Amino acid sequence: MLLNELFEQFIRERTYLDNVTPRTIRFFRQSWSAFQRTLPDVIEPEGITADTGLRFITGLRESGTVGTVTTNTYIRGVNVFLSWLHRKGALSTRIAIKQLRVARVIPPVLDDKAVARLIGYKPKCLSQRRVHAIVMTIIDAGFRVNEVNHAAARLC
Repeated sequence: MLLNELFEQFIRERTYLDNVTPRTIRFFRQSWSAFQRTLPDVIEPEGITADTGLRFITGLRESGTVGTVTTNTYIRGVNVFLSWLHRKGALSTRIAIKQLRVARVIPPVLDDKAVARLIGYKPKCLSQRRVHAIVMTIIDAGFRVNEVNHAAARLC
């Protein structure tokens, strides 16, 4: 059986037996599409070998359009399918593609001088007072902006 046919069977099982969301199905399809674009010569389960993962990652990265995080996302989707192939007996050995390491990005923080300027600011109108109160809450409690925004939305 060809990999495309097996993939469609995988999607049907995920949809009807595992009850995954349409968004998850779209994720699997996008991952599989990336795999097919990168490795068009792999059309049967026998074509999937231990070096398939390396070829997949190399192809994605060499395209110049896919970053590290997106590559890892595609790898996760393809790994679920590869695991399913192994469980179904289409792959004799379990093959899992190792994800890439992603550099941690530390968000910039305000220095003491900037925080002092925010605290010392004197609002001139009602809307400025509201914004200033929100900023003071964020600084005082250590909230993230999206946490305050989420809490405010729940109040309305």
